[in-house]
Amino acid sequence: MDILVISESKLKIMLEKEDMKRYGLFGSELNYDDPPTRKKLLSILDKAKEECGFDTGSEKLLVQLYPSKDGGSEMFVTKLGPLPASAEQSLKRSRGVGVFLRGTQIYFTKHFSSLVSIARAIGADTVERSRVYYEEEQGYYLFLEERGGGGALSPLLPVLEFADPIPGSMRPYIEEYASLMMEENALATLQNSPASQ
Repeated sequence: MDILVISESKLKIMLEKEDMKRYGLFGSELNYDDPPTRKKLLSILDKAKEECGFDTGSEKLLVQLYPSKDGGSEMFVTKLGPLPASAEQSLKRSRGVGVFLRGTQIYFTKHFSSLVSIARAIGADTVERSRVYYEEEQGYYLFLEERGGGGALSPLLPVLEFADPIPGSMRPYIEEYASLMMEENALATLQNSPASQ
């Protein structure tokens, strides 16, 4: 895999045949609305972040994958920024194009039992990643990374019954001053936890 940063908002990834097999990407046309396919493409973007610092953060992304004759592909990723709904719908109807929203939402609650209730209400498979931070004498911060692609209603709406949303601008503070309590798939751990801790 070769990665080329074209600009602050555009990335080109050259995938060889072996890369396509490793990530399980087959066929000339991918279904960008298929959650497992999206997960594979997002894992490639994680690799790009590790290697060259191209951070997609919570940006809306345009992903284009063009198969090559040798069995590999060229993947172009563009951060879209604010985009009118009509333009987004036009892009989604285009062949060989995916529009992803990879957003990390942060919620706060004082009670561990609320985290358990959230995990049971929305399920571990609802999100791409989930983490919990704990700040002494404050409470718990739950990071949920949405899978994206979504319809009009976020699957995270039930979370609001148990926790309060907080702005993404708090993320650096939380990551520096709170303790990471559960990493990567916190919701799965919480589903099997007793409601008090």
